[in-house]
Amino acid sequence: MISLESTLQEQAVSTSPRAGDIDRLATLAGRVVGATSGLISLLDDEGELTVLGRDVVATGEPLLVEDAGAHPLLGRHETVRRLEIRGFAGIPLLDDEGRPLGALCVVDARPRAWTNDEEELLTEIAAAVVTRLGLHRAVELAREAAEERQAVLASSLDCIVVMDDEGIVHEWNPAAEVTFGWTREEAIGCRLGDLIVPEEQRQRHEEGIARAARTGESRIIGNGSGCPRSGRTAPRSRRSSRSRDTSVEDEPSSPARSAI
Repeated sequence: MISLESTLQEQAVSTSPRAGDIDRLATLAGRVVGATSGLISLLDDEGELTVLGRDVVATGEPLLVEDAGAHPLLGRHETVRRLEIRGFAGIPLLDDEGRPLGALCVVDARPRAWTNDEEELLTEIAAAVVTRLGLHRAVELAREAAEERQAVLASSLDCIVVMDDEGIVHEWNPAAEVTFGWTREEAIGCRLGDLIVPEEQRQRHEEGIARAARTGESRIIGNGSGCPRSGRTAPRSRRSSRSRDTSVEDEPSSPARSAI
C-alpha cells in the first residue's frame, strides 16, 4: 500500500533542487500542528503533489480544508483520492511584491478542523520559507554574476585590474599577466603602483588614487609609462581590509598607458 508519508519523501527528491533548510521548514510545519506531513510546493516544481500547491496559489489566500476528499477544488485530484488525503492546510508563498512563488502545504491522513492558532503558526512558517527562498535566490544571482565576471576577465583582450581605494590589487586578468609579466597570484594583494608604475611617477599615481577615493572619479587616465616586470621580484603583498573596489583597464594597443 502506498503511504502518504513515503510519497511525500519521494516528491521531495523528484521536485526541483532546493536547499535542505527549506524542506526542513516544511517538516517543521507538519510537526507543529501534529499533521502527517508537510511540503513546499513551488510553481516550477514537478510531481503529482504540486497540483495541491497550485490550487492554494489559485485561491490567493490560505486554504484550510477539513476533508480534502470532499472539497470541490481538492477532491477532483486523483492524487488526493489515491493517497487518501483528508485534512489539508495550504498557505500561499508570496514575495515582497505579492507575486506567488508557491505554497506551504500540510496534509493529514484524517479529517480535521484547523484552529486559528494553527493557521497563524503555518503563516509564520510560510513567511520564514519566503525569506529563505529570497536568500537562496540572492546567492544564486551573486554566483551567476561572479561567473559572468570571471568569464569577462578571462576572455578580455584588454588588461583588467581591480583595486581598492588604497591601490591594493584584488583582480588581475590574463591580459594583464601577459602585458606586465606578473601572474595573478603574484599581483593580488600588492599595490598597483609597485607593479606597473615607474618609481619616479608613483607619488603622482598615489595622489590620483587618493583623489579617486575622495571624489568618486574612479577612472582617471594618466600619461605615464607602464612598467613591465623586466626581471623584478614580486613586491610584498599588502592586502587591505577595505572592500571598495576601483576598476583599472589598460588598452592592448598602448600597453604603457595606464588608467586609474
